[in-house]
Amino acid sequence: TPGGARAQFELSASTFTPPFGGTLPLNSFTAKGSIGRKEMAVDEFEGRNFDGTFVGRARLRWSGGWSLEGTAEARRLDAAKLAPALFAGGNVDGQASYTAQAAQADGLVPALRVDGNFKASQGAVLGIDLMHMLASATADSGKTSFRELAASFARDGGGSQLRQLRFDAGVLSANGSVEIGSDDTVRGRFTAAYRFDNQVRSSPVSLAGTLQAPKFGR
Repeated sequence: TPGGARAQFELSASTFTPPFGGTLPLNSFTAKGSIGRKEMAVDEFEGRNFDGTFVGRARLRWSGGWSLEGTAEARRLDAAKLAPALFAGGNVDGQASYTAQAAQADGLVPALRVDGNFKASQGAVLGIDLMHMLASATADSGKTSFRELAASFARDGGGSQLRQLRFDAGVLSANGSVEIGSDDTVRGRFTAAYRFDNQVRSSPVSLAGTLQAPKFGR
């Protein structure tokens, strides 16, 4: 814009997919912000997917290369729609910050670094009956309901890591970590425990396979 002035904008779309290689479409999308000669600031955006809402802000710069930074918040996503092979029911809330730098615009998404945390509540993990597993050698069947499942996460270079993962199902609990590859392969290790009448029984639990076909074991 002339003289360094900034132009204000407002945007609405029935469906919006983030540019430069983004893959998550947002429905009922709205955004507002400003644009200048060397950057665009999205002061707030909102869109829907997985029966929940995403809100956040972003700043895109294109002087001396390209850079992107911002924050995002997920509110009451349906866990079963987010990861149908892993969850039955439950709501997911989370917060994250993200940054990326690249020589060209199409390099921003591959260079994206995301750090945040999430919490799922009142759902069930599919493919494992923790109570049965703690009493036998079988882990790859059934489901385990939970009151809360929470973790911190980081995404860098196409892969993701879930750290300090905590699973709370009353007398049942589990702690561990998960790595998710750029090809959706998963690998995780947990320690599950059953506490009742001052007695504790614990067992290691493994997770392998893919997001579409996860497999739990001991």
